[in-house]
Amino acid sequence: MMHVVDLSIRGLPKYDSNGVPTGLYKPDLKAAISGIKLAAHIGGLLAQKFEVGRPDVIGQMTDTELEVALLGECRALGLSERSLAEIRKAIERD
Repeated sequence: MMHVVDLSIRGLPKYDSNGVPTGLYKPDLKAAISGIKLAAHIGGLLAQKFEVGRPDVIGQMTDTELEVALLGECRALGLSERSLAEIRKAIERD
């Protein structure tokens, strides 16, 4: 499953009107997010309608703490370092 997530983040090759590869790739981030959610659900990492730990702990976290927690969870799910780098880039753009 994580292979599909990695491929979704990397993207599929784009072709020109003659069917020649352009060297560009188009990621499918919706598919990647869905795959990560499914893997987290299967792994029991999602809390359903209740908080674990102190109330509103995520609301009190800094952006840096949230980023570290997100990347840690992605590593635990088995995402490749290349995918983690893409996620870091996406976080920095926001």
